[in-house]
Amino acid sequence: MVTNILQELNEYIDGVWNCEAADPEKAIKKYNNSKRRFLFYPWGVFCTAYARANLWNGGILPFGDCYIYSDTDSVKVINAEEHLDAIEEYNKNIIKKLYAMCDHYGIDRQLLAPKTIKGVPKMIGVWDWESKGHQYKYFRSIGSKRYMIFNDEGLNITVSGVNKKTAVPYLIDKYGIEGSFKHFDTDLKIPGDYTGKLTHYYIDEERSGTIIDYQGNTFDFHAPSGIYLEKAEYDFKIDSEYLLYLEKLILTAESIILLSSPIAVRTVLLCPILQAEPAEI
Repeated sequence: MVTNILQELNEYIDGVWNCEAADPEKAIKKYNNSKRRFLFYPWGVFCTAYARANLWNGGILPFGDCYIYSDTDSVKVINAEEHLDAIEEYNKNIIKKLYAMCDHYGIDRQLLAPKTIKGVPKMIGVWDWESKGHQYKYFRSIGSKRYMIFNDEGLNITVSGVNKKTAVPYLIDKYGIEGSFKHFDTDLKIPGDYTGKLTHYYIDEERSGTIIDYQGNTFDFHAPSGIYLEKAEYDFKIDSEYLLYLEKLILTAESIILLSSPIAVRTVLLCPILQAEPAEI
């Protein structure tokens, strides 16, 4: 829904790639006038913004200092039992909005709660205590979509782009349960045999030759182009430029907090005077 409308034109002519930037006015006009268009760019922007607002107001703020981590539609917290009233109130407001929407458009309210395979209805849009009875004993995060947990079901990881079915056994065999938590940091690397990741290499030149398969059969081939896939390791290292950006972001946030506090502002303004005349302290 939020695919970039301003797509540049790439042409391959006589062995040379040519790139032409899109004209914003023409591209948007073409997009809006297309009879094949059934989506609308602002809809996608609104949906993600509305989801982030719900996550902030209904999942992060109610937990205060008990909030630990969140991602899209979930939150990781401690002392969940102490905040159930706030979650219940949030769920009531969501259901109220959903019912109002159904009544306005003449939609059956029962469609808001599709049933699971076991026949249990699940209301959309509300918080559900997913790990109830299987609370985390240990949790460690080193960034967005990169965390490790341990509960009564064992060790598990969520790392975007890494296959947990192969990565978790590798970590346990190499470090053990406790050691896996100690080594789960930005220095960790998972070998390509255990990540499930593949690096793609695009081959634009024509290739011809003879290959022998695993049964010993010989074949001649000719390919105008191709893609070579190779197992890829996963490096948890954070890019230095991104670290620098985070440091500047933190410093900026601290400056804003400092200047927004009357006491802090007074301290900043008086520091030169106090240094010159310490007797007035």
